[in-house]
This record gives sequence, C-alpha cells and structure tokens, in this order.
Amino acid sequence: MKKNDKQNTLTNIINHIDYSQTKSRRQIIYIIFLFISLFSIAFIFFSNAITKIDVSINGGTPEFVEIPATFSILQVIFLMILTFIVTVCFILLYVDFNKREKKTKKQNIVSNVLDGDEKKLYEIILEKNEILQKDLVYESGFSKAKVTRILGKLDNKKLIIRKPWGNTNKILIK
Repeated sequence: MKKNDKQNTLTNIINHIDYSQTKSRRQIIYIIFLFISLFSIAFIFFSNAITKIDVSINGGTPEFVEIPATFSILQVIFLMILTFIVTVCFILLYVDFNKREKKTKKQNIVSNVLDGDEKKLYEIILEKNEILQKDLVYESGFSKAKVTRILGKLDNKKLIIRKPWGNTNKILIK
C-alpha cells in the first residue's frame, strides 16, 4: 500500500469520526441550551410567583391582602427570547432524531433485501448520505473493480444514484 493510500484511508476514518462526533456534539449543545433556557424560565416564574402580603389593621383586626406579582418589561423580553430558544432547540432535536429514525427504517429494509458486500457498501453510503466512489473504496476496503460492480448492482436496484464527479462518481442515497 502506498503512503498516499494510507493517508487517504486515515483521512477518511478521521472524517467519519469527526462527522459522527459533530452530530453528537450538536445534539448535546441543543440539549444544554434547552435545559438552561427551561431552568431560566422556571427561575423567573418562581422568583416572581411569591406574592407580597400587606397587613393592614382595619378596626383592630388584621387583614391580609395579596398583591399579585408582575413582570418587568425586561423580564418579559427575556422570557420571550428564552421561549424562542426552547422552541428552536425542540425543533432542531426533533428534526435530528427524526432523520436518525428514517435512516434506521431504511437500514432495516436494506438488511432484509441486501446481503454481504452490497449491504456493507449501502450502509456506508447511507451513513454518509453522499460519498465519492474513491472514498468508498477506502472506507470499504474493497478493490475499485469490486466497488464499481457492487454499485452497479445497487444502481440497478434503484437504491443509489451515481453522479459523475471529476474522475470519480458521487454516490447518493435515492
């Protein structure tokens, strides 16, 4: 194996790890923003929920009068911003998890239809969403001829799309 091939293989492995870690980091950041925002909203509501009680003596008997808590304009603006952040985080997390669920359904269907090397290549493509054919050779460890042959089978089954991309092809999930 040439030094350049080893570097390309190592680069592909690092890119794969970075992509999955980036996705996990992004989800963790969404969750952190979500909890901080929810905690801040709860703190503002509970800190203002304490009502003030005035005691007035009217004819010798004490009376308790509750004064409702109100929010300042800055608190209202801050609550609106926090509510927006919570909404955006929920939407982004929902979309992220929904994409993962769709991929899982596709993988289940493929695992029933494909076997062996076809399944391995399809799962690599499915994980990446799009990948160059030359990178697929490095990711799979198969020869160029074998990858081309398997991609032809997957293309005939209408599972992938091959688009010319310079001296190689860009492989997409259909």
